[in-house]
Amino acid sequence: LCVPNIKNKLGSTSIDILQYSLRRHLLIIALGILLMPQMVAQTYQFKNYGVEDGLSHNFITSIYQDKEGFMWFGSLSGLDRFDGTTFKHYYRDDNDPNAIHGELIMTIYEDVINKRLWIGAEKGGLQLFDKRQQRVRHFPLPDNQDTLKRYHVYSIEPQQNGDFWLGTDRGLQHFDTRKLVFDTYNLAPEIPKALKN
Repeated sequence: LCVPNIKNKLGSTSIDILQYSLRRHLLIIALGILLMPQMVAQTYQFKNYGVEDGLSHNFITSIYQDKEGFMWFGSLSGLDRFDGTTFKHYYRDDNDPNAIHGELIMTIYEDVINKRLWIGAEKGGLQLFDKRQQRVRHFPLPDNQDTLKRYHVYSIEPQQNGDFWLGTDRGLQHFDTRKLVFDTYNLAPEIPKALKN
């Protein structure tokens, strides 16, 4: 008895739309039920790697996969490269100018064109690791050249032109990768961690 009243109130076009919508939803539910076993059947395998497997340290602070498929891990000991089977270590040594500096590698970013890794570290600043030559180059902030081992880089955000922004304990930094120079955006020098305007 209610159906004729609904037809009178909604009209036949509205009923057709409701029926179409109901059929469509029922079809989606039926497909979901049919595909559910296949979705549930997918299994993922996880393997934990630690020092006993060749990792240089169990405290990992950053992870990056480069365009060649290598996995890079930043840790308390430096940088590890993993090829799916073995680890290669690049230990930190603040006294070696060609080694990685700093306490923690906080971020890793790849310059795909030149096959180099940019590394940001606590108390190590910005560092360029050339994967071909296996060498590190260090970039002190422009305000004080002797603070190389004292400033922290927490994040690297690339731009389309190849330059990037750095989140540091000294404010926001823009780094020009062609000129290899910084632009500092800490507009309140009396407050070291401030960024204003």
